[in-house]
Amino acid sequence: MRESFGSVQEGWCALSSEQWAETLRATRPHVETLLEVVECFDDAYGDAKRERSAVDFQDLERFCFRLLIDSAASSPERLVPSAVRREIRNRFEEVLVDEYQDISPIQDAIVQLSSRQDEPDRPANLFMVGDVKQSIYRFRLAEPSLFLEKFHSYSPSARSGQPARIDLSDNHRSRANLLLALNSVFRQVMIAEVGEIGYDEAAELRGGFNYPREIPPDCPPPTDGLPVEVHLFDRATEGAGEGDSEQESTENSNQEDQKSECRSQNPEV
Repeated sequence: MRESFGSVQEGWCALSSEQWAETLRATRPHVETLLEVVECFDDAYGDAKRERSAVDFQDLERFCFRLLIDSAASSPERLVPSAVRREIRNRFEEVLVDEYQDISPIQDAIVQLSSRQDEPDRPANLFMVGDVKQSIYRFRLAEPSLFLEKFHSYSPSARSGQPARIDLSDNHRSRANLLLALNSVFRQVMIAEVGEIGYDEAAELRGGFNYPREIPPDCPPPTDGLPVEVHLFDRATEGAGEGDSEQESTENSNQEDQKSECRSQNPEV
């Protein structure tokens, strides 16, 4: 372990602060050129969309946001609502958002502007559903910290009229013994210091469905006390031949994986 740490330290921490500064100065012209290329592409891409009267997903977000604020009176510190925003707030009774853990800052702003979270004289009408443990892709500038901020600030025992958190812990898909096994694994591998959220009692899943004991005759009887079976698949395959391409090697490996899984479920195959 010491040798591995030493090699990492020598490879990545061998430069002094002066050497790092010199490296940054040397790469600055290349970075500036890259930024100029990106700006030129953005201008050309925008012109092409305007010629075709077309918009992409990011355009829809920005245009929607601009409609909801008074651009002339707003600032980064304070957003002044527009007439369109007031009309939308009056039109919609409820604002429901799913997969909130994958929301981006501009999407969050649109949702907040369109709902009545900041109007003391009217009840709030925003309902959000999400699970930050499922935020693994972070596509389209998703920012899970927006969900976590609400998760930690909302209380399950909030007073009437205050933002409340409802923990959906009942699982209706799996048997209790399987959930116990999964909970024991995730309690050990999912910690706040690494994944931004811990796997505590509030995150654990509980069996929410009483599975019937009567099953078809050809199936083994389920028993909640039975241990959970874990199947391990050895995905190691022989190296590709000299004439095989990387894509062919990957396809062959995937086929072998599928065959291994089939044999595990059907030993006679």
